[in-house]
Amino acid sequence: MTVAQSLDLAASLYLSAAGRTQPVMGLDPVPAPSEVTPGWLGFGFFVTLCVVTVLLWFNMRKQLKKIDFDDGSGRRGLADTRDAAHGPGDSPAAADVDTPAEPPAPDRP
Repeated sequence: MTVAQSLDLAASLYLSAAGRTQPVMGLDPVPAPSEVTPGWLGFGFFVTLCVVTVLLWFNMRKQLKKIDFDDGSGRRGLADTRDAAHGPGDSPAAADVDTPAEPPAPDRP
């Protein structure tokens, strides 16, 4: 017994139990498995999802490269090693970091 025949049998049993003898609407035939395909629309969605995933991956890599964080390993970054090679007093940038900034004077009329 095929799927279509079993559906027809189930529909006729339901209709006879409900008191009807003729179906209101005919059942559509079940397509063969070789006829059921996603088609061009499904292929287009799949390719679009792949392209968007690759673009998001590249964007995430770019954003992660911008992050500079201390991982606690004790290694210093490139800018820190340059300052350490010059010594604390040789670099003007190091002098600015060590001296506290004066607070701005309050505006009084």
